[in-house]
Amino acid sequence: MSLEQALSAGACMVECDVQLTKDGIPVLSHDADLWRTARVEKYVLDMTLDEVLQVEVNEDERLGHRFSGIAIPLLGELVDLLGEHPGVTAFVEVKRASLTRFGTEPVVDRVLEVLAATGNRCVIISFDRAAVEYARAAGAQEIGWVLEEWNADRRAEAEALKPDYIFCDYRCIPDDSELWPGPWRWALYEVIEPGLALMLAAFGAHFVATMAIKEMLSDRRLIPSRRS
Repeated sequence: MSLEQALSAGACMVECDVQLTKDGIPVLSHDADLWRTARVEKYVLDMTLDEVLQVEVNEDERLGHRFSGIAIPLLGELVDLLGEHPGVTAFVEVKRASLTRFGTEPVVDRVLEVLAATGNRCVIISFDRAAVEYARAAGAQEIGWVLEEWNADRRAEAEALKPDYIFCDYRCIPDDSELWPGPWRWALYEVIEPGLALMLAAFGAHFVATMAIKEMLSDRRLIPSRRS
């Protein structure tokens, strides 16, 4: 699992995406369809778990033939992984495709059921405001809202929702804007350069999300100094 590699590299927080199978099992998959990752013209949402597990998601077109036999992991496997890494927090994004197909409450309830054993170490996040709002009402200890756009309406929604985290693609933020103040913590994503991470931290970001964890952690400027 790629999350294991991130933790082995030194990540203390990870993010993953969740879809539901036809028989209601949460699995870790960004896309609802399997074409990009497996070159299969099928949708996770239309398949049972047994059928999903038969598909190899090796991304041969992007990664060549470096990997084989890779199946879509279950959300329950993330729970097991967190049990081996007590200090790690996971952000679990509930995808809109599943919410649209199966309904907000059934999807969020199923995800929360699987994550119950992790306590407050998993944060439900989504682009769908109703989903995170319902997650909070259903007992999620922390929630995060992922912004699709940067404007006054979204700011008003954030102030009403008061999420614990706001996620945003840093490229969506206008050059003349500041991060909205509020009770939330900012997590800016699509960051792959250490210098940019430092700039965004100075801008007010509490966290950056990156696919370049090794490069980030190899830069001493991003490692907090230890004082006796």
